[in-house]
Amino acid sequence: MFAFSHLFTGIVVSELFEQADILWSATRIFAASAIITSFIPDIDGLFYKNLKDHHKSILHMPLFWAALVLALIVSGKVFGVEVLEAAGFGTLVGSATHLTMDFIFGRTTGLRILAPFSSKEYSLCKIYPQAGEIHPIRCLGPKHMKFYRENKLLCRAEIIIVDVLRRLPPQNNAEDCTTSDAVRWGNEDDAVEPPGPAKRRIQMPRGIRGRQDKHTLVRALYTI
Repeated sequence: MFAFSHLFTGIVVSELFEQADILWSATRIFAASAIITSFIPDIDGLFYKNLKDHHKSILHMPLFWAALVLALIVSGKVFGVEVLEAAGFGTLVGSATHLTMDFIFGRTTGLRILAPFSSKEYSLCKIYPQAGEIHPIRCLGPKHMKFYRENKLLCRAEIIIVDVLRRLPPQNNAEDCTTSDAVRWGNEDDAVEPPGPAKRRIQMPRGIRGRQDKHTLVRALYTI
């Protein structure tokens, strides 16, 4: 899966969590962490000569991401820094999304689930290492793209993901703005008290919930 496909998948997943209103998913720090970590592992491709080798870096080690998530969440709870908790939860969602996609769709290399203790690679697809003997920057060339399109399931999944993102509607800012947010941003007339019991919130300016930001990002990337 290409890096931009991982990015789009991260945006979709963060949107689903936001709609479900799970933990910190309504905050910008969660959305930013989830989206960034959904594609950032693939930057290791810049440091390897062959595409098949880039999963050997620490950025594709599940144990590394598990340790980072644990450190962020525990630090947030111990020191009372809620932003770290939100970042930890977002990092968990984004990195898990990326690694899961690599496990499902990896064809030139698999996922080393137990690295650094084991170098064995796992993938639901058959792995063709010889097809990965190409520089990652050249993977958009006609030869590799022909091999890439042989995986019909992956191609269709990427098309569906992009289509879903293009159809995401912008969200009304005022309807999601609580009294404290509206006053903080100078929109007291648009304040709406949230129904039911008060929920635990990060005390930081939030502005819009994030869907409109992501919608704008998707439209910009899709037109490149």
